[in-house]
Amino acid sequence: MRIGNKQHETELKKVISNLEKEGYNVVDLKGFSPDAIAVKNNKIVAVEVLGTSWRHNPKTTTLELHNSWTYRGKRNQYNMFDEVKIFTFVRPKKPF
Repeated sequence: MRIGNKQHETELKKVISNLEKEGYNVVDLKGFSPDAIAVKNNKIVAVEVLGTSWRHNPKTTTLELHNSWTYRGKRNQYNMFDEVKIFTFVRPKKPF
Protein backbone atom coordinates (compact mmCIF):
# COMPACT_ATOMS: atom_id res chain seq x y z
CA MET A 1 0.00 0.00 0.00
CA ARG A 2 1.32 3.42 -0.92
CA ILE A 3 1.79 6.11 1.74
CA GLY A 4 -0.87 8.25 0.05
CA ASN A 5 -3.40 5.46 0.46
CA LYS A 6 -2.56 5.07 4.15
CA GLN A 7 -2.94 8.79 4.69
CA HIS A 8 -6.23 8.79 2.78
CA GLU A 9 -7.57 6.00 5.00
CA THR A 10 -6.44 7.84 8.14
CA GLU A 11 -8.11 11.06 7.00
CA LEU A 12 -11.27 9.19 6.00
CA LYS A 13 -11.49 7.65 9.49
CA LYS A 14 -11.21 11.15 11.02
CA VAL A 15 -13.95 12.48 8.72
CA ILE A 16 -16.21 9.52 9.54
CA SER A 17 -15.62 10.02 13.26
CA ASN A 18 -16.48 13.73 13.02
CA LEU A 19 -19.62 13.04 11.00
CA GLU A 20 -20.74 10.45 13.54
CA LYS A 21 -20.27 13.04 16.30
CA GLU A 22 -22.56 15.35 14.28
CA GLY A 23 -25.24 12.65 14.35
CA TYR A 24 -24.74 11.02 10.95
CA ASN A 25 -24.87 7.26 10.43
CA VAL A 26 -21.85 6.58 8.22
CA VAL A 27 -20.83 3.58 6.10
CA ASP A 28 -17.23 3.35 4.83
CA LEU A 29 -17.32 1.87 1.32
CA LYS A 30 -13.74 0.52 1.54
CA GLY A 31 -12.20 1.67 -1.71
CA PHE A 32 -15.32 2.33 -3.76
CA SER A 33 -16.59 5.69 -4.86
CA PRO A 34 -17.79 7.69 -2.97
CA ASP A 35 -15.49 7.02 -0.02
CA ALA A 36 -18.43 6.82 2.38
CA ILE A 37 -22.16 7.35 2.60
CA ALA A 38 -23.70 9.29 5.49
CA VAL A 39 -27.37 9.49 6.49
CA LYS A 40 -29.03 12.02 8.78
CA ASN A 41 -32.63 13.29 8.92
CA ASN A 42 -33.56 11.22 5.84
CA LYS A 43 -30.84 12.92 3.77
CA ILE A 44 -28.31 10.70 2.02
CA VAL A 45 -24.87 12.28 1.66
CA ALA A 46 -21.92 11.12 -0.45
CA VAL A 47 -18.58 11.69 1.32
CA GLU A 48 -15.38 12.22 -0.67
CA VAL A 49 -11.93 12.70 0.87
CA LEU A 50 -9.37 14.18 -1.52
CA GLY A 51 -5.66 14.79 -1.06
CA THR A 52 -4.07 18.02 -2.19
CA SER A 53 -0.50 19.14 -2.61
CA TRP A 54 1.34 20.69 0.34
CA ARG A 55 1.94 23.73 -1.91
CA HIS A 56 -1.71 24.82 -1.87
CA ASN A 57 -3.87 26.50 0.73
CA PRO A 58 -6.32 23.77 1.84
CA LYS A 59 -9.25 26.21 2.21
CA THR A 60 -9.06 27.52 -1.35
CA THR A 61 -8.09 24.09 -2.63
CA THR A 62 -11.29 22.61 -1.18
CA LEU A 63 -13.33 25.01 -3.31
CA GLU A 64 -11.14 24.40 -6.38
CA LEU A 65 -11.37 20.63 -5.97
CA HIS A 66 -15.11 20.83 -5.43
CA ASN A 67 -15.50 22.85 -8.62
CA SER A 68 -13.19 20.68 -10.71
CA TRP A 69 -14.74 17.53 -9.25
CA THR A 70 -18.20 18.84 -10.13
CA TYR A 71 -17.27 19.93 -13.64
CA ARG A 72 -15.36 16.77 -14.49
CA GLY A 73 -18.74 15.10 -14.58
CA LYS A 74 -18.43 13.06 -11.41
CA ARG A 75 -21.33 14.97 -9.90
CA ASN A 76 -23.61 13.49 -12.57
CA GLN A 77 -22.72 10.04 -11.26
CA TYR A 78 -23.80 11.11 -7.78
CA ASN A 79 -27.16 12.68 -8.54
CA MET A 80 -28.92 10.03 -6.44
CA PHE A 81 -27.51 11.68 -3.31
CA ASP A 82 -29.09 14.67 -1.60
CA GLU A 83 -25.67 16.24 -1.00
CA VAL A 84 -21.97 15.64 -1.63
CA LYS A 85 -19.49 16.60 1.09
CA ILE A 86 -15.88 16.98 -0.01
CA PHE A 87 -13.08 17.05 2.56
CA THR A 88 -9.42 17.69 1.76
CA PHE A 89 -6.15 16.86 3.42
CA VAL A 90 -2.65 18.04 2.60
CA ARG A 91 -0.24 15.40 1.38
CA PRO A 92 3.25 15.67 2.88
CA LYS A 93 6.25 16.78 0.89
CA LYS A 94 8.00 13.94 -0.88
CA PRO A 95 11.66 13.59 0.07
CA PHE A 96 14.13 14.08 -2.75
